[in-house]
Amino acid sequence: KAQKKREQKAAEEERRYAEAKESMKGWDDPKVREESQLKERLAPLNLKIKSIQADGHCLYRALADQCGSCEGDADGALSS
Repeated sequence: KAQKKREQKAAEEERRYAEAKESMKGWDDPKVREESQLKERLAPLNLKIKSIQADGHCLYRALADQCGSCEGDADGALSS
């Protein structure tokens, strides 16, 4: 009886997965679209999106990067 329940649960999970996958066809991720539009606007200004590692000091690293005082040296401008 327990085996039958496990099989039914697995079949139901597989059906839901297939249904969800089908419903996602043609879905346009708003984040991807927004990033693409932003890149298009930044390109003529010779600007770009830059990733800053999330480490607890990322706000300060981003600010230092924008000010030009950080050359990727974690011990440089941000050392305490």
